[in-house]
Amino acid sequence: MGVSEAAGSRRLTRSISTTYRKILLNPSYKYLFLLLGAPVHLVVFLIYMVQSKRDAYSSLRSKVQDELVSSGYRDKLRTEHLEQLRRKHEFFGQKTSEEKLNREAEALTEAHFRETVDDRTRRRMELDGQQRLTFADTFESLISHPVFFAISWIPGLLMYILIFFVRQTLSEIHFRETGHERVCHFRRGRPGLYDPSPVPV
Repeated sequence: MGVSEAAGSRRLTRSISTTYRKILLNPSYKYLFLLLGAPVHLVVFLIYMVQSKRDAYSSLRSKVQDELVSSGYRDKLRTEHLEQLRRKHEFFGQKTSEEKLNREAEALTEAHFRETVDDRTRRRMELDGQQRLTFADTFESLISHPVFFAISWIPGLLMYILIFFVRQTLSEIHFRETGHERVCHFRRGRPGLYDPSPVPV
């Protein structure tokens, strides 16, 4: 493969990856897109699951979680939630068994603790200039390999057709929105802009 062909291939895969990310964020296309490319997405998902376990986010999250548990933060959260539940039930005059109180407190503690771990992990990664591996990142990495890209067209033909359709649609919308500004208008006092109305002599 020549230099120009390699560069063209990289531009194509980058364009596909960019549109791929946009589709995943658009609920109008997302589920149809996942269905049309189900065989390809299954492979991407399996590789994503393997890579995410070795991802910097996973190891850092485990570290943050261990630190918070060791510091007694989780136990403190549980005690606080348990006391809040007791006061709540007492205020409303509700009789609740200790077992049920403990279950409710544990569920609230787990949700709160997980949220804190995720938030602190995310902030640490931002400070270190790192990013979490995403499903779209895995797809982009895979299609950058010519063999995978070529083979993926067989089970993913309909998915790629949708990608090119969405890319073309987005390009047309962008052109319509910016077309008038790029036509190099010319208006008095504003060089580079054009006023279609006749200029008085």
